[in-house]
Amino acid sequence: MAALLKVEEIEEELADTIGGCEGCDTPIFEDTPHFTYGDDVTVCAECAPTLSSILADYRQALSLRNPDYESFGCSSLEEFKHKAEACERDLKENGDRKLLTSYGEAKS
Repeated sequence: MAALLKVEEIEEELADTIGGCEGCDTPIFEDTPHFTYGDDVTVCAECAPTLSSILADYRQALSLRNPDYESFGCSSLEEFKHKAEACERDLKENGDRKLLTSYGEAKS
């Protein structure tokens, strides 16, 4: 009986998730720090990228003849370049760190 109650408790907790980490399948709850990529892939804090790794992704994409800016959540090449420049400024001004938000906060 105790095991059944524990299973029900776990099922109730999992019902409150907003999804799972694409990297390790960890459940992500409403207030759990996480990162959502431009193409709506969400990862937990442990799997979240650093600012420098996102900047490296921007630079790699910009080196291509036709960058896939839509996969970064941008609607134009100009917006994509602006976000890459903002990322570079942020790294210079604030240093490297994991990029994390909680559900409901504005995405960067």
